[in-house]
Amino acid sequence: MSSVGWQPDTAEAKGQWNGSTLQMQYTPSSRSLLVSGESLHPDNRHRYAAIQFLGIRLIDIASGQIKAWLDDRKQVLNVWSSPDGSAVYSTIQRPDGSLTTLRRHDPATLRVLSRRSFRQFGGWWLNLVFLQARRL
Repeated sequence: MSSVGWQPDTAEAKGQWNGSTLQMQYTPSSRSLLVSGESLHPDNRHRYAAIQFLGIRLIDIASGQIKAWLDDRKQVLNVWSSPDGSAVYSTIQRPDGSLTTLRRHDPATLRVLSRRSFRQFGGWWLNLVFLQARRL
């Protein structure tokens, strides 16, 4: 306890969100993983922690090697692989949360091929659903 009333002394402690958070998803071939996430660590210049976005990586499961890596320093919210393996999709968001962008990636290189942005209204999340045509 400090000498000034009931105010506690300053303390250093590990924050709730320090560490790494990863999202992993198998590709349709089950031979690769799509991995995205972020790493947080203590930093005196930031109130809680500094964040480093890890991009999207395509990892070969058998060898553990990174086959492709998109490191554009954007916060990736979600990653999806199309059921036929012809594309990878991801969503990113502006830091203020006002705009979410859906991106289509080349499945081999993760290069962004196209994008479309949506304004955010409230706290909704953009979800991607793949529908398969039924053959008669």
